Amino acid sequence: MLAAAAAVLLLLTVVPAEPASAASRYVGNTRSVGYGVKGYVGTPTQQPILYDWICSWVSTSGPDWVQTGWAMYPGWAYPKSYVEASIGSSYDLIWYSDQSYDYARLYEVVSIDNGTQWRALIQGTSRGSWGPIGAPRQMQAFSEVQNNFNSQLKGTFSSIQYKGQYSYMNFNEDNRVAGSPYWIEYFYPYRFNSHGNGM
Repeated sequence: MLAAAAAVLLLLTVVPAEPASAASRYVGNTRSVGYGVKGYVGTPTQQPILYDWICSWVSTSGPDWVQTGWAMYPGWAYPKSYVEASIGSSYDLIWYSDQSYDYARLYEVVSIDNGTQWRALIQGTSRGSWGPIGAPRQMQAFSEVQNNFNSQLKGTFSSIQYKGQYSYMNFNEDNRVAGSPYWIEYFYPYRFNSHGNGM
């Protein structure tokens, strides 16, 4: 039954990569352009109270995008890692293993030919490639809350880096975003936490 409910959720849910949806609140930072983004994205220290889904991720900007991180829906015992891609009329959402509380995984989205194809990696393991998506483009690292803003939120972001044409460097621009009632605990452009509603 849980599998059936999850399948229904998958059909109804789209996680936009570009902070533009009025139905979502975002907390995080961006880097104006790059050929990739990676970093350690961590989960809350304990199970949050949820009224709709939450997620934390790294991504390319839209309108075509590839994204990877963790997400959690009401009723789930733990967050799960995922890869999501939306290119033209094509859409993919692929779930992977649970991600424990208070634990960070290395997530990455990178251009593999400096122009058309982008690869998603979790803990250094390739999970597939998607395209065409132009490069360079804006790189993003965000937490997101959908629809009901009474949900609790906590995400951690560390060593968030963007890729130039040849190598990775720390995010070096302060383009922070924090959609109320959620807020950002900001240390550096490459290290910050998202919080909200008691977390």
